[in-house]
Amino acid sequence: MQLRSMTVVRVLGATVAAALIAPALTGCAVLRGTLGELDAQLRRVTYEVSVTGKSAGAGSLGVSNLSYLDAPTRGRDTKHISSITTRSGQNRMDWSADALVRAGRTARVAATPVPGATAKCRILVDGGRELASSTAATGKPVVCEVKLPKDLRR
Repeated sequence: MQLRSMTVVRVLGATVAAALIAPALTGCAVLRGTLGELDAQLRRVTYEVSVTGKSAGAGSLGVSNLSYLDAPTRGRDTKHISSITTRSGQNRMDWSADALVRAGRTARVAATPVPGATAKCRILVDGGRELASSTAATGKPVVCEVKLPKDLRR
């Protein structure tokens, strides 16, 4: 009788342990699946800004009020860079940055060239597919903005 009681206690203990552990393991799998889906929705976006021409004044090219959208923590953050300039005498300036943007969200880059220069921008996704481009009038701000499609195969 004593051996039978010990077996019942062991079986009940194992059942209780399994009942307590199973929900925790299922929760981890669900969380892992959710994070995997979020990561699958993130797209690598490349922002490009180029400035050409002859600047008025000091002779160097550059931009001010440069900003772009990024989601490094799965959120939505705006990055600001106050200004970028080239060495005097150069007639071209190129800038680029890689960022993460969730599918279905907006990708955006904006910059203001120095007076007398012309700015262009492009937004590329997943290694080179161009989604947006724009050229501003001389001395005017340039903006590229596009909502990333949920399915990029289109």
